[in-house]
Amino acid sequence: MYNIKDNINAVAQETNAFSLADCGAKLNLTIRTWTGVIKDKRSGDELVKGAQSDKDAFRVRKNLLAGHDTLLKEMTSKASEVRKYIGSKGIAWLNSGELFFPTPIIPHIEEYLSEQKAWFETKRDEFLFNYVDKVLPAISFVQAGKGLGHKTNLSEYPSVEALRGKFSFDTFWSTVSPNADVPLSGLAESVKTHLSGSMVSGMNKVVDDAYAKMWHNLHDRVKTLITNLDKSLGKGEKKARLYSSLLSNITELCNDLEYLNIKQDQKMEQARQDLLAIVSDYDIDTLRDSVSARTSLRTKVNDFASKFDI
Repeated sequence: MYNIKDNINAVAQETNAFSLADCGAKLNLTIRTWTGVIKDKRSGDELVKGAQSDKDAFRVRKNLLAGHDTLLKEMTSKASEVRKYIGSKGIAWLNSGELFFPTPIIPHIEEYLSEQKAWFETKRDEFLFNYVDKVLPAISFVQAGKGLGHKTNLSEYPSVEALRGKFSFDTFWSTVSPNADVPLSGLAESVKTHLSGSMVSGMNKVVDDAYAKMWHNLHDRVKTLITNLDKSLGKGEKKARLYSSLLSNITELCNDLEYLNIKQDQKMEQARQDLLAIVSDYDIDTLRDSVSARTSLRTKVNDFASKFDI
């Protein structure tokens, strides 16, 4: 398992001056699945005719995999889970859909995506086998009114070859380099200056937005912790109902901020270290059972919030 922290100091030492091009790379992640749902025009037309309404009044969708879509739901859920996780670890690159990842985290991201892709492709193959073995044979019961229903039409079902093409799990890494993104050679100097200025402005916006998001997430985690502690202490509960994620979410964020702090902002690093040191002294079970522990943590977190204007 790749250890992110082992690489952070080495990368920091190699980077002499701040530049996104020197700090990491961009990732374009594309995960596609099949919905198994199509427009049922005939049923829609029947409803329109029966209700004597406008032709666009009814839009009927048909689930071609009714009763056989468990694997498809698992893949769709996994795709959403992967996108969410990757989105939480990277920095949004303007409105391109790409994410920027600092160098120390890239090996971990690649390892994670490799594992998820292997899982995804295994499930895809299992789904395709099930499609041939169970779904398509079920259509043979159509005339008897069984299986997938009397309105099922074999022509609506894609071939296995075509269906395989509807699933994909692709990753593409690219460097952050103005000269690689936009060919500046051969352009008038005034145009070069304008484009270079625009690219610098765009990169500055990426960084500014990233730090705004980091501070927002840190503030949000701290406020959530304070709210939960206040709630339990205000009720005078000897035992508090606190979710385990209350501390683990803060710990995970603090660990992420170590590599996301690409400008090595001292205030951000100090806040990260201070908050991590505070929550590391407590465990969720002790907080649930001890009023004094919750009071102690509340005092420390309150001091932290005051120090960093939360």
